[in-house]
Amino acid sequence: MPTYSSKGHYDAYGDDQKIFPYRKRIKPICILDDRGRLIPEVEEIVQLVKQAGAFLASGHLSTLEVDELVKRVKEVGCKMVVVTVSTDLPGYPLDAQVSWASDSVFMEHAYAAISEMPHQKTPIETIVRQIRTVGAEKCLLATDAGNMLLPRNVEAMREFVERLLQAGLAEKEIDTMGRSNPRKLLGIS
Repeated sequence: MPTYSSKGHYDAYGDDQKIFPYRKRIKPICILDDRGRLIPEVEEIVQLVKQAGAFLASGHLSTLEVDELVKRVKEVGCKMVVVTVSTDLPGYPLDAQVSWASDSVFMEHAYAAISEMPHQKTPIETIVRQIRTVGAEKCLLATDAGNMLLPRNVEAMREFVERLLQAGLAEKEIDTMGRSNPRKLLGIS
């Protein structure tokens, strides 16, 4: 799903020049129609993802958009990752994360949340609380690295894991989010 071009991103930050140093030249994308239903193009994408045995990522959709997308993904039996749930953007409420999480819908926690990249850093303790509330078995670890503001992926992941361990997560929880759950998501036995 769309990231910087999503209506959710635009509503939060407008023509954001901090993270994305170029002007958007498109109309922000909303995946819901006037009645709050998924637009046909998204339904087509969900079906293609299901047929391919792949998974869908939420991008920077609004909470309301993710609500509808998660409902549909669960109905269809598709897999999904709700991305960077710990960052200020998208800024998903913890109760929403709990309701979305399932055996096929994972909450992704990324290193970027604790970096200088977002508009507001997220304390590592907040991320630990989110993981513990949702459950490590329904979460993934990522970096969201790959831009000039963040270290390389391996360095970012190493620092993120170290900080999570220092903040009280157990190695078993890290292993679940960093190895076991990605295997489930990718269908690797």
